[in-house]
Amino acid sequence: METQTERQNAGGARPAHETILLVEDDPVVLNTTARVLNRLGYAVLPYESAREALATARLCGDKIHLLITDIFMPEMNGDRLAKKIWQHLPDLRVLFMSGYDGGVLAGVCESAPHFVSKPFTPQELADKVRTILNG
Repeated sequence: METQTERQNAGGARPAHETILLVEDDPVVLNTTARVLNRLGYAVLPYESAREALATARLCGDKIHLLITDIFMPEMNGDRLAKKIWQHLPDLRVLFMSGYDGGVLAGVCESAPHFVSKPFTPQELADKVRTILNG
């Protein structure tokens, strides 16, 4: 089913053109989220590993417009990943995502104000991403 954002893009609005670095340790969530973002016109760099995503961020630099990362991951949490990337890309915008509620997240996610709770709908993701990028 086509989202409102997709309809707007098809109807003459400027299509999405930004590149998103997507980091999620659950392959199903990673692939589903990447597909949604691709359909919206974004270039997506999907990674299950925070360390691999960090290496890509260092290589691609200013070609990345947004980092979307799970907060809780095995090797490095999303907050730490964002802080490491900000050392090289201080203006990069970040969207954190998690299946945990706000009480669990207190103190873990202090770096960025943008958050989406899993599970989210494609429309919720599209709206949140566009709002952040239009910032």
